Amino acid sequence: MNAVTSRNKTNPPCYGAAEVPLSPVSGQSTVLIVGSDQSSLDTLSRQLISNGYEVATAISTKETHELLATRRFDLILIDVCTAETDGYQLCRRLKGEDGYKAMPVIFIGDSTDPQVKAGAFDYGCVDYLVKPVQMEELYARIQAHIGLYQSRR
Repeated sequence: MNAVTSRNKTNPPCYGAAEVPLSPVSGQSTVLIVGSDQSSLDTLSRQLISNGYEVATAISTKETHELLATRRFDLILIDVCTAETDGYQLCRRLKGEDGYKAMPVIFIGDSTDPQVKAGAFDYGCVDYLVKPVQMEELYARIQAHIGLYQSRR
């Protein structure tokens, strides 16, 4: 579990380099990022933190469940191309639990195949972004999905 507070000027190829100031929907929204590449997690964390989000990261299913047991999140970002965690199955399991059915999950993946992307929604995600992720688009989608989630509570 990581709390990243400093900025890094370099970005790995899976995430865009742009940093666009954008305020969370209301108060400080919390985002959990799940993936297996610590460098990518750190970079994405810094970018979200610099835009006013509270962020935690997990590199395994076990760590994800530990974080979810101790903190409340407004949204989960899952890199479906992870070595240690099957992002699709993780999402399906979370959506089967009462406390997480309504929580928005956004997948980040490599596939541009429309059938793969459409099939991802069967696992319970609310959105699917293709790498390399453009940060402006990610911020807009995070803000929209958190806004919808908060309005339904």
